[in-house]
Amino acid sequence: MGKISLDDAQSIVDFIKIIYSSITTSLHLVSQTYVFKLDANVCPVNLHHIAKLYKNDVNVRFECELFPALSLHYWRPVHVNVFSNGKVVVLGNNSRDLLTSIYNWLFMNILLLPNF
Repeated sequence: MGKISLDDAQSIVDFIKIIYSSITTSLHLVSQTYVFKLDANVCPVNLHHIAKLYKNDVNVRFECELFPALSLHYWRPVHVNVFSNGKVVVLGNNSRDLLTSIYNWLFMNILLLPNF
């Protein structure tokens, strides 16, 4: 766009990398996100049916008018969203440590349910 030496341009790029690195490093420490997909044999997942089965459980929320996923709050502060296409999004600090527990819960409580 303008006349600038290669050395000046490189110093600007390096400065931007430092700024970007400091922002992304701090964000990574606050939250981690993992996404995986459930077995295709149970897709689409009937979220309305699951919400009815767990209607008295405060750790299971489904408000399809507000958000199109089943929200699971068993692993606080980690938050789990299950979408009807079988995609599962796990959000929160140290969520990697809970992935096995979350998948096991989903397998026992969602994948083994008859899909109505």
